[in-house]
Amino acid sequence: MRKITNTKLIISGNIIELFEYEKGFIYGPIENKSQGSTMSTNKNTNSMENRQRSMENAQRNLKRIINANAGHWKDNNENIYMPIFLTLTFKENITAVKEANYQFTKFKQRIDYEITKEKKSYLKYVGIIEFQKRGAVHYHVLFFNMPFIEMIYDKIEKIWGEGFIIVKPIKNIRSVASYVCKYMTKNKADQRLCGQKSYFSSKGLKKPIEILDKNRIKNLMKLIPDSVEFEDQFKSEYCGNIKYRRYNIAEHRNEKEILHNLLESHLV
Repeated sequence: MRKITNTKLIISGNIIELFEYEKGFIYGPIENKSQGSTMSTNKNTNSMENRQRSMENAQRNLKRIINANAGHWKDNNENIYMPIFLTLTFKENITAVKEANYQFTKFKQRIDYEITKEKKSYLKYVGIIEFQKRGAVHYHVLFFNMPFIEMIYDKIEKIWGEGFIIVKPIKNIRSVASYVCKYMTKNKADQRLCGQKSYFSSKGLKKPIEILDKNRIKNLMKLIPDSVEFEDQFKSEYCGNIKYRRYNIAEHRNEKEILHNLLESHLV
């Protein structure tokens, strides 16, 4: 059944985003949706304007995924994994995305096996493709649950085996999403990414929670400390004026309790 709302709440780890719309919008499943109705007839879907809009949406989505996962994975002893940021380059001038992706997939399989000693997918991550001046592909990858590896640089360089690497432990989780997403903007004009996602990610990541029910949002907002980290107002063609507020409960002394209560209340 379709409903009308004028509010939206997104919970991405410790980051809470509240949207208040001047004009309500309809949400929910569309009944008797004809097949093929979502296909676009616009021949200019790869125009720079559309690609810029798509890139901005992808950046927002990637930031939320990172916020939902960075610092939220634990080992068997309940110790939090701090994210590890890798840059992987090719010594050969590999410019084809398909060929580069094949090599990255093989690398992922090898490093999973190095950690688990089993042929199974283990590491959780997000990644971005970037192109060097010479045209070669390279990767920026954020791993969320990589355990301690002694002599990590030497081990990963050997496992990668395709060229130069950079290994950077992340100490400030608050800024990691913005740090990673800045690499996305450099590729917006490269035709090799037309029709492809601006980022890639592993299966099984924690997902941002989007809530549209007005009553549920009202109850959840009672659990959030009244300390806005950032607020803004902007206009939408369809929804009119939109008021935006962002809360960061990582700043609050009862951070874990607040997040637990939010998630528990959402599931009720």
